[in-house]
Amino acid sequence: MGFSFPPGGGGGGAGSPVVRKFPFVFDTPGILTGAALYTPTLGDILLDAWIEVDTAWNGTTPTGDVGTFVSASFGMWVNVGGGVDMSRADSTFDTAGPLFGVSPSLVSFGTNDIGQSAAAVAGHGPGTGIRQVPAKFTSADPIKVCVSQDGSNAGLDPGSTQGAAVLYLVTVTPA
Repeated sequence: MGFSFPPGGGGGGAGSPVVRKFPFVFDTPGILTGAALYTPTLGDILLDAWIEVDTAWNGTTPTGDVGTFVSASFGMWVNVGGGVDMSRADSTFDTAGPLFGVSPSLVSFGTNDIGQSAAAVAGHGPGTGIRQVPAKFTSADPIKVCVSQDGSNAGLDPGSTQGAAVLYLVTVTPA
């Protein structure tokens, strides 16, 4: 006796995860203090989030973070591990393999190892015990991406003249 899926359409309705893609570059307006890329719907669930660095950013310690930046100058990652190292492009382990986030330390969690997704780092680093995802949107404050020297929206400008990345958000509307 095997498992069978209930009949229905191909997804996209309530209860079906949606992967959202938001490209941004080094000179995206507001990138230093937080460029608004997505406005959530109240009650929706954030299942995961990650930044894919397609072209490494130059400049002084370009560090990324994602959040609302409403009551804090940091987002999801700065408080748990130092932010996303934007100076290192994602890469493959072989020419036909999937694209992975680059991390200075693949063994332990610490500063700038958040090439992983939010789900992969939940509970690690200085913010141990903090669960970033899943998370419920309790306001319609926009989700922003910030790149500064420390990943905060109050950080110094890294002075980048190149760099491209994509923010991915996986959300679901509860059924």
